[in-house]
Amino acid sequence: MSDRRGKLRTIVPRGIAFGVLSGLALPVAIGAVAVDSGGQVEKQFRKPPGSRSAKPRPPTLPQRTKRPAPAGEGVDVSGFQLEGGTVYRQDDLQPMFAPYLGRKVTPEELLAFAEALTDRYHRDGYLLSDVEVPEQSVTDGVVRLVATEGYVAEVRIQGSGDIPLTVFEPFIEPIRTERPATANVLERNLFLMNDLGGVGLASALEPIPGQAGAHVLVINVARDRLAGAVAVDNRGSRSAGPWRGYFDLYAVGLTGHFDETAFRAVTTGDRELNFLYLSHDEPIGSSGARVGVSVNASDSHVTDLGANINLETRSRGLAISASYPLYRTQRANVYMRGTYTAHNGVTDVPGFPVTRDRVRALRLAMTFDSLDSLGGVNLLEVELSRGLRGMGASANDDPTRSRENGRNDFFKTTVYAARLQSIAEHWSILAALNAQYASNNLLVPEQFAFGGDQFGRGYNAAELVGDSGVALKLELRLSGGKPESLPGPYTVYGFYDLGKAWTRSPIEALGEVSSYSASSAGLGVRMNVGSNFGAFVEVAQPLTRDVAERNNRRPRVFGGLSYRF
Repeated sequence: MSDRRGKLRTIVPRGIAFGVLSGLALPVAIGAVAVDSGGQVEKQFRKPPGSRSAKPRPPTLPQRTKRPAPAGEGVDVSGFQLEGGTVYRQDDLQPMFAPYLGRKVTPEELLAFAEALTDRYHRDGYLLSDVEVPEQSVTDGVVRLVATEGYVAEVRIQGSGDIPLTVFEPFIEPIRTERPATANVLERNLFLMNDLGGVGLASALEPIPGQAGAHVLVINVARDRLAGAVAVDNRGSRSAGPWRGYFDLYAVGLTGHFDETAFRAVTTGDRELNFLYLSHDEPIGSSGARVGVSVNASDSHVTDLGANINLETRSRGLAISASYPLYRTQRANVYMRGTYTAHNGVTDVPGFPVTRDRVRALRLAMTFDSLDSLGGVNLLEVELSRGLRGMGASANDDPTRSRENGRNDFFKTTVYAARLQSIAEHWSILAALNAQYASNNLLVPEQFAFGGDQFGRGYNAAELVGDSGVALKLELRLSGGKPESLPGPYTVYGFYDLGKAWTRSPIEALGEVSSYSASSAGLGVRMNVGSNFGAFVEVAQPLTRDVAERNNRRPRVFGGLSYRF
C-alpha cells in the first residue's frame, strides 16, 4: 500500500493548471485583509513535483562469484585475445591492455585484470556480463580472456492476480530479446511496468544452470486497487477556515487494468470554502505515455471582511493532458507533458463590479530528476504557458476581468527546482526554488503567489501575488524512528523561506504596488503513528511583513492529523 500512498500525496497531478478562483482586487482598506480568493485558492492544494528516481528498486542481481587465481607461474605477456565478446573491439580495450604488455604478469594480476574488464562491462550498463581467465598454456605471449555477455532468457511473473500475463508482454519482450542485456532496457521497462496504475514491483535476476550467460527474471507484482486518506489541519485563513477537512480517494481499474482515478474534497464544514477535484488518466501503449482529464469546482462565501462585506467566489476548471517519459532509469528521468486548461471564475462583492475570468491556455512542461554520487536528489521542472484567444476565453478588453490590464493571450515561464542533500546519518537539507516570469500583465488566476504550506509558511496562501515572482526555502531535517516503533518514523525540521512578487503595471486605484516581499522561519515535526496515522505540528514566525489579516507578526502554530487507508 505504501507506493499507492505516495501517489496520494500528489493526488492533484503535478503541473496541471487548475481552474483557480478569479478574485477582485479590492481597495486598500479591504485588500489589506487576506482572504482565500484572489484567484489562487486551488493552488493551495497543488503539491510540488516529486522525484521518480530510485522508484522502484532495480532488480536484485546474482551475487558475483569470487574466482581463484589461475594456477601456474607468471607469464610474459605480449597481447590479449578477448573471446566471446561482441560489445567491445580489441582497439577499444587497448588502453586497458597496455599496462600489462611487455612484462611478466602474475596469475593474481590476470585475475584482477579480468575483474577490471567485468567492471567495465557493468559501468557501461551490461550488468549480467563478466570476463574470466580460462586455464591455458601461454606459449606465444597472448593471453586468452573469455567474455560471457549475459542476457535474460526467461521472465516469470508472480502475483499478478486477475491481470492477464499478456498485458505485460510489451514490457517483457524488449528485455527478453536484447543480447546482451543492458541496464537501460531492463530498468526502463521494469520501471514503466511499476508506473502502471495500482502496480508495485520487486524483481530479481537468477542464473540458469547449464546455460552460459542465461538468466531468469522473476517479477513479483503487488496490486492495489483502492487507497485513500482523511485529514484535518488549520492551514486556512480566518476568513476561510482556519480548520479544513480533506478526503482523498485513489482507485485503479475502473475502466481497464491500469487506469487511475483520483478524487479530492476539501471543506471548512460550512460555506466558507468547498473544493472538489476529480481526475482520470489512462496509459497509452507500453511506452509510458499517458493521457488524462481533470475537472474541479470551488465555491467560497466569506463574510469576515469587515464593513459588512460579503465575498462570494465560484470557479470551474478543466484540464486535458498528455505525458511521455523521454528517459526512465533508476538514477535519472526526463518527462515531457502537454496540457490544455480552461478556467471560468466569478467573484461577487456587493457594491463592487462583478469580475469574471475565462482563461484558456496551452502549457508545455519538461521535468528532470536524478540521484547523484554525492547523495543528493535533484529535481527541475520548467513549464511554458501560452494564453489562447477564443474558445470561450475573455476578450482582452472585457470590462469584467479581474485586472483591467490583464491579458488572456499571455506568455509566462515557471520554474521549480529542488535538491535534497544528505549531510550526515539521519540529517539532510532541502533547498527549493519556485519562480515565474510573465511577459504580459496577467489576470489573477495566472499570477505568481507566495504564502502557504510550501513557500512562505508564516503567511496565508497567496499572501503576495504578482505577475512575476520568486520564492526560496531552506529546510534542515533530522529523521529517525522505525515503522515498527512508536511513535514511528519522524522528521524534526527547521526552515527559512523568503519570496518576492512583482507586478508589471500596478493599478494604484486598487492598492497595487510594483513589488512585495516577505520572509518567515520556524520549527516543526512530522511523524507517523503506526502504519496509518500521521500528524504534524509547526511553529512559524513571520519575519519581514505583517500577516495581512492579523496586522501583526506574532508566531503562528499549525497542526494537522491524517489517516491513510
